[in-house]
Amino acid sequence: MLFFQGAALDVDDARPAASLPQIACPECGVATVARDDGFLCLDCVRATYDWRGPLEAHVKKHPKSLVVRRCAGCDRVDATAPGSKKSTWEVADRDTDELLAFLLRRVRTQLLGKKALDLVDGLSAGLKTGDPLALRDARMIWTEPHSRRLRLEADVVHASVRQRCQLEFVEERCRCDACAGEAREKRGRKMGGGGGDFAARVQVRVANGGEAARTMRSLEDAVRALGKKPGGPAFLASRLPRGKGLDVDFEKWQDGDLFVSELRKAGRAPLRVAKRARTLVTHDPKSNTCEYQKTILLEVPPICKHDLVLFGLGGKPALYLVLSVRSDIRMRRADGAGRDVEINAEQFFRRPFAAVASASSLVDVRVVAAPDDGAPAGLGAMGAA
Repeated sequence: MLFFQGAALDVDDARPAASLPQIACPECGVATVARDDGFLCLDCVRATYDWRGPLEAHVKKHPKSLVVRRCAGCDRVDATAPGSKKSTWEVADRDTDELLAFLLRRVRTQLLGKKALDLVDGLSAGLKTGDPLALRDARMIWTEPHSRRLRLEADVVHASVRQRCQLEFVEERCRCDACAGEAREKRGRKMGGGGGDFAARVQVRVANGGEAARTMRSLEDAVRALGKKPGGPAFLASRLPRGKGLDVDFEKWQDGDLFVSELRKAGRAPLRVAKRARTLVTHDPKSNTCEYQKTILLEVPPICKHDLVLFGLGGKPALYLVLSVRSDIRMRRADGAGRDVEINAEQFFRRPFAAVASASSLVDVRVVAAPDDGAPAGLGAMGAA
């Protein structure tokens, strides 16, 4: 932002105005003092070398020309030259000579230089063809540190006209290359092994700390298929030993929720979102920015196909054989009585049950003949060793 004081133009004179010879202005004919740089009166000089209005409009149109980028980690300022590929950072604390010198260089190159003035619309012909504007004096004006504003008061001279203006710079918080690299390394160390640098993690676990190796293998196949799906989210999956679960990491927050939705649609096992949490990874108190790691916990019933479970619908529990584990758990009574029962994830976790015997502990028995005692033939022989 540019502030101009409304004081009258100052003309550098060597002697008092009363003792100097006067001549008629060649433009308007008004009597004026003869000077070495010309014979125009002050009004004609102001019209010929008018830079205040066009420069103020230029600054309002291009506010980035008065922006100072300061690193939030090391507190250095970005002194990279325009068009340079190599970034340069300098130490310039507030209210120091180094900061004043840095701001004066910015003013000379981006506002008052020959190339900078060529970009300003509305400048008079005297400024376009003559000497560029020159800085004669400058000082810093104190501002509150939390305001992120830097004010510079400078005397600008052209021809014999001297005007005083105030330039207001805006500080933008960022990170230099060195601090950004340290932040990435620190974030990677905090996230620990097995995860790396990720934004979201989906943890698939067997409920109640049980084991369901075959159900987890089925989920692994579904995760592998989602990884090959075109246009799907990119992730990194790691498996826990003994079928305890899976960890799937993502680079974006929203990919975790999308993965949970797609895994439910696959229908390989009943799934329940047991917990959602987020962990603070990095915090910058100066710029008030934070980075979080999102974690979603999915629970799977500790049930596999061909397990023998004890289950009862409001009455006396009975033995059931699990026929399939998909989005629903389909079971049949061991004695063959009644219809098959289907339990979804919501029903299971409302009234959970566990397997009393796995498929590996059961023995297949082939019945060749059985006496006709009126009892229904069913699956009761499968539980006998």
